[in-house]
Amino acid sequence: MTHWQEGRTEKPRIVINAAPGTAAEHIRQVQLGLEEEGVPGQLCTGPEDSAVSLAWEAANLSPLGTGIGLGRDGIALHYRRLQRGQPLFFVPAGQLDEGESRRLGTNAARLVKGIPFRTKDEEPSYLEGDSLSAIVATVIKVLQEYGVWKGGSSGHAQKGPGID
Repeated sequence: MTHWQEGRTEKPRIVINAAPGTAAEHIRQVQLGLEEEGVPGQLCTGPEDSAVSLAWEAANLSPLGTGIGLGRDGIALHYRRLQRGQPLFFVPAGQLDEGESRRLGTNAARLVKGIPFRTKDEEPSYLEGDSLSAIVATVIKVLQEYGVWKGGSSGHAQKGPGID
């Protein structure tokens, strides 16, 4: 299949091929990983198959040549130019958590963008402790400036720590 048919181009996207019964939260985390990197994804429901096979099929459906497969055995990231049984990444179901799912989505997008992959040790720390409070305070302040924040029962914006 060519990407140019009848003068039209397919929208660039990474295909996510999920077997029936795949945990919705793992699918969502993959999508969030793609979204964080600004690369669109398309969710498809594949047959009951291995994650590697689903990823291979997804890579061949993707105009970007990159696919993610979610099966009962785990999650895989494949690239069209790799051999079918040799995905770029595979995380077995026993090691799979939401962080791994998100990182796989992030790394799929980074593959397309040609930038270094994110490893487990390089997880962003912006959602920890005082940093999280600072982010929340900044978001509230911006919302207040745009007149969108309506916190509290009185309809007045509420101030949190660090908000003037």
